[in-house]
Amino acid sequence: TPLFRSPGGSSGGASAAVAARMVPMAHAGDGGGSIRIPSSHCNLFGMKPSRGRISFAPDCGESWSSFVSPHVLTHSVRDSAAMLDAISGMVPGDPYTAPAQNKPFLKAVAARPKKLRIAYWPRPLFGMSSHPDCDAALNSAVKQLKDMGHTVEAACPSYDRDTLIRAYWTVITTSLAFAMESAVATMGREPTEEEIE
Repeated sequence: TPLFRSPGGSSGGASAAVAARMVPMAHAGDGGGSIRIPSSHCNLFGMKPSRGRISFAPDCGESWSSFVSPHVLTHSVRDSAAMLDAISGMVPGDPYTAPAQNKPFLKAVAARPKKLRIAYWPRPLFGMSSHPDCDAALNSAVKQLKDMGHTVEAACPSYDRDTLIRAYWTVITTSLAFAMESAVATMGREPTEEEIE
């Protein structure tokens, strides 16, 4: 049987371009893993910033009812931090913003970290299981953080999984329906099947 490979999504093209070194970094937006998943698939660094850290201006105030955070895919934490310094901040008209950073993110990368209390979530949010390679990577990261002197513990909040999944997909599908209606209004016609992915 043939092997099937994917750069992940939805920023798969961006992650493939960075992984192939066509570009040093590429834009991505993460509302359900579209920075984190392709960075994992392509051995890149990808971080979903806090809501409001990077403005959506001038296009909109937020995306997917604030689920989406824009940033980049890079080869290193350093490059990601440098870009975060360059593009973070509030723009007049933004509905909200993240608190101002005390020092540049790039300086924080080089600083000796203080001891942290870190929680991690070992279970998949939507899926029923995770790939053994992902479990191994998580366990390796937990061990490395503990070896660095940090306090690390599994902490899974209690929630109604079915209600969360239904609410999440309601936000996504209504946002996509609105985007389609906006595209129709802009184009002045219904899109063809070839124009919709």
